[in-house]
Amino acid sequence: MSAYPMSQQTTVRILVRRFRPFFLPAIVITIAIVLAAAFLLPLVQQVISMQDELRAKQERIRILSTNLDTLTALDANELDRFVLLARNALPEEKDYVGILDAISDASVVSSVSVGDYDIQVGDIRQSTGDQKTLQISLNISGNVTSIAAFTSNLQKRLPLADVIEVRMNNQTTANVVVQFFFAPIGRLSNDPGIALPVIGPRQREILTLLSDHSQTLR
Repeated sequence: MSAYPMSQQTTVRILVRRFRPFFLPAIVITIAIVLAAAFLLPLVQQVISMQDELRAKQERIRILSTNLDTLTALDANELDRFVLLARNALPEEKDYVGILDAISDASVVSSVSVGDYDIQVGDIRQSTGDQKTLQISLNISGNVTSIAAFTSNLQKRLPLADVIEVRMNNQTTANVVVQFFFAPIGRLSNDPGIALPVIGPRQREILTLLSDHSQTLR
């Protein structure tokens, strides 16, 4: 005896008889959809990949065009002057000659003779980023006014320096700790697809200020 009641079997037969003409088209449509998806999916992925590649090439062309405009607008003489000024302010390595010249010039201006201080070169210290410092301890003889003038004048000279400590031993001698800055140049990329750095208004203002200071102290 069938597990289904007679009425249910009759209903199933009626439904099968009614929808039998649609079975074959449904199967054909399903197979067509599967085949279309299998064919179209790689094609869609290829189109998306080509669009990404096109956008990357367009961005590269934009950067190349910007770099060309930047190079065209450059004043070679001004650029050479700025590069020289920047390297004097922040040498690639420890500039002992520049440091000694700055100390000597500042001592003359402030009436502190060269023989009145002793240089003790400290450890080279790695600070944040690529910037490094060279610390020097100076023993200076002079009155309070001349010592103050010396520290002020020294910080206005090149290479860049920062007086981080002044310790008066008595009314005529002091220990001054100064750190001079230098920054080795990193690896330069020759990839034309990388945007060239531009000297912005702020950088130009700093370079002009350095130039004015160096001209004033000559």
